[in-house]
Amino acid sequence: KVAAFGGKLSGLELEVEDTVKIIMQFKSGVVASVNLDYLQKPSRRELRVVGTKGRIEADLVSSGALFLPADGSDKLVYRAPADFERNAVYLDELKYFLGCIENGRKPMNDLDEAVAVLKTILKVKEHVSS
Repeated sequence: KVAAFGGKLSGLELEVEDTVKIIMQFKSGVVASVNLDYLQKPSRRELRVVGTKGRIEADLVSSGALFLPADGSDKLVYRAPADFERNAVYLDELKYFLGCIENGRKPMNDLDEAVAVLKTILKVKEHVSS
């Protein structure tokens, strides 16, 4: 299930939505929310996963993450190496995909998964446009 709200809500000169709030429920019953906007300055790109054993908080701008156990024990902190290059992630992904094509290997994310993601995106656009 997918519900979404938002649109072009600011005076920013963009040809796309500048704010979108998405709520999804997966077949397993897990609920997720996604907040996207071009308004926040400085930019924030964060991921938070909450579960019964604790939560993970990742900062995709600083390339760091931490695990905060629900039992209150010491948090675990991850920081990307000092020489981490964000662009390398995209280049590695492209190399992986081209390698799959060249060697006839099935990629981690197959066409069925890609179609499911695209259908979700189209549902979001439909909600935001209505």
